[in-house]
This record gives sequence, C-alpha cells and structure tokens, in this order.
Amino acid sequence: MLVQARDAAIEFARGDGDTNYEPDPITMKISELHEFLIFIGDHEDIEYLREHLKKKYADEIRDPVPVPDKRETFSKLVMGIELEESSTQHDGDLARIVSQEIECGFLDDALAHATLLRSSSYRCHTQGQVALAAHENGKADVARRAVEAAIQAASEEDSTGPLYPRSPSRNLDQLAASFLDHEYREGARMVLVRNQQLLPTLPSTSGFDWRFQAEQAIELGDLEMARKALEKVGPDEGHADVEDALRAAKGRNMPPVQALKNAKTIVDPTSRSRSFCEIAERQASSGDTRGAAATFQFALQAAEDIDQFKVFSLNDIAWSQIRSGDRKGAEQTLNLALQENEKAGLGSDQEDGWAITADTLAYLGQFERARTTVMRISDHFYRGRGLGFIASRSVQSGRTQEMIVWSGKLDDPEDRCEAFLRIAEAIIDEQKMK
Repeated sequence: MLVQARDAAIEFARGDGDTNYEPDPITMKISELHEFLIFIGDHEDIEYLREHLKKKYADEIRDPVPVPDKRETFSKLVMGIELEESSTQHDGDLARIVSQEIECGFLDDALAHATLLRSSSYRCHTQGQVALAAHENGKADVARRAVEAAIQAASEEDSTGPLYPRSPSRNLDQLAASFLDHEYREGARMVLVRNQQLLPTLPSTSGFDWRFQAEQAIELGDLEMARKALEKVGPDEGHADVEDALRAAKGRNMPPVQALKNAKTIVDPTSRSRSFCEIAERQASSGDTRGAAATFQFALQAAEDIDQFKVFSLNDIAWSQIRSGDRKGAEQTLNLALQENEKAGLGSDQEDGWAITADTLAYLGQFERARTTVMRISDHFYRGRGLGFIASRSVQSGRTQEMIVWSGKLDDPEDRCEAFLRIAEAIIDEQKMK
C-alpha cells in the first residue's frame, strides 16, 4: 500500500504547476511517505522516489541522521551548537537535540540543555515538553523543576523570538492548556496559580486574559480560581459564556435531578446541550437508560436553538449517545446532523461538517455512506481530513483491504495519496502500540 502511495505521490507532484501554498501539500505528503518508508526499512522505494520526483522534491529526501545513544555524544553536539551565532539556527538545532534526549530518557540532561535556548518562548515550550515526558515517566522531581523553569521562561520578555511576542500571560495559558491536554493536572495547577498572581501586575492585561484563565481553571476543576478570574471579565469579553461554563462545571458534582435543573439555567444553547449530554452519560452509566434517553431529548431541544455550527453540536450529541450505548439514537441524531449540513451558505463549516459526520458514520459501520459523504467535499484539506477518519476506522474495524481497494479507484492522485498515507499511518500506529 505504501507503493501505491508512492506512485500517487509521484503523479501528484508532476502536476504541481505554480502552486504557492504554504506549507506545500506535495512536500508534506512526500515527507510523510519518506518517514513511513524509513519506519518499515524500505530503502528501495526511497531511492525510487528520489529517481522519479522533480529535483526540488527529490532534494528534500535526505537520509536520516542516526540518533546518538550516549549522553556524552549529546553533550558534545550541544557544545558545537553553542558556537552558532544565529539565534534561530541555534534554537532550532538545540531543540532537536533536547527532543532526542527526551526520546532516549535523558531527562535531566534535556532540562539542562533546554535552559540554553535563547528565545524565552521557545525555552518555555521545550521545558514544557520535558515536564510532560518526566510526568509520563513517573519522574516527579524532574517534572516539577521543568514546570518551574517553563514558568520562569514564560514570564521573561523575549528579545530573540518572534516580531510580535506573546504576553507572559498568554505563554502561561498555552502551557497550562498543553498540560491539561496530557492530563498533567499538577503542572497545570502550578502554571495557573502563577498566572493568577501575574495578571494583575501586567500593564496590558485585559478581560480576555482573565477569560482564558477562568476557562483553564474550569477545565482543571478549580472553580474558586475560575470564579475569581470571572470577576475581571467584562460583558463584551465573554463573561456570559464563562458563567455558563462555570455553571455547567458545578452541575457535574450534583445528582442528576439537581443537575438537570441547573443545566436548564444555562443560557448558551451549545453549552446547555453539552451539559445535558454529560448528565445523560452519567445516567446511562448508572443503568438509568430511560432517564438518559429523556435527557438526550433535552439536548436535542437545546440544539434546535443553535444558530451556527449546529451540525457539530448534533454530531457531538450522537457521540455522547454512542458512549451511552444508544446506537439507534446516535444514528437518528446523525441523520439530523447530515440534514442540517445540507443547508447552503455554510462555507468551510459545511466542508468540515461532512468530514466529521463521515467519521461518525464510519465508526457506526456505515462505510459506504461515509465514503460517499467525504467525496462531497470540494476542499482538498477537508476531504483529506475525512479520508483520514475513514482510513483509521477501517483499520480499527478490520476492513483495511476494503479501504485499500476503494482508495486505489480514486481519480485524483492527491486524494489517492492521502488515503493510502492515512491507511499506512493507522497500521503503523497499531504496530507501535503492540
């Protein structure tokens, strides 16, 4: 199948014309294909690519540099990088070394070398990556020290970074979001506590900064911190939205009957629908399937009041029903989502709507319908996104060969290449998990 991806990539690259897209989709696909071929050790097809691609693409295919496996080798490389005058080149090379040290498990060295990054924004991000790796490997002390270093870097003015550097508060907000995404809640708490202290001292703090702080605190589950931040958010800065989110968060600690009453007071229909879905899932998990079905009806009623992005909320309800074991209800809700997405004038949201509903269709085993839905998408980016969803679901459900055959019949070489790459990615991900 990677051979088919190879041939499709070569055909796709022949017709590049005067494309000026950034990043170049051809380069991205060839780079990903190269990475997969390296993973399976297929050097013959790597050479074939070099021989049959245009020079500007073939020149990008380079043999991978072996990753050192000794701490001393990394240290020598860092000493050489420190001589680099260009801060951009220095930080790019050094960040790559730190990333390799993380992969090798040399976390103390990675943290020490990350402090040498000249851009404080780059340093904050990289030290955050060290913190996450240490947390995932049970090295609490290294994780804590990395978080403290990242917080310090986030608070510094970046003289070597981007032309328009982010505020310290925004750096901390993004750091907390990264930790929350990876379930590193203690690290996120440390960051948010620091941000709560820092915000009042910054000359350019706005209500939007406080809004971000409140939203992160809600996700963390620190409702008192969120409430204090909310006090600084003005009516035109999203106060009502955060208030709804805070109300929904409080409902998660209430019994279902009380939580239902609480959800009905949420103003925003999207947030109200989401809150009803959370309650329904709790009811279903406790065995109250009848109560869950009734609560899902409240969620659907709330969705009727949504003016924009209704297809996304309906699709979310369908997934909530799937998690609750209500497959029939999910299929009915998904049909409503597909009908909603037929409306004209939705633009790129309609394209994305077809992609996400195709994913849900594929999960429900309706692969033919999912493929038909994806091919309604005119934009290559969103069509590729949809093809990726279906490819992943096909591999997960043991229908890989069926997806390969279908992909081989696609007329557009970009679509064909994308489909084969996504199949390969899903298979490789499964192998890595074993």
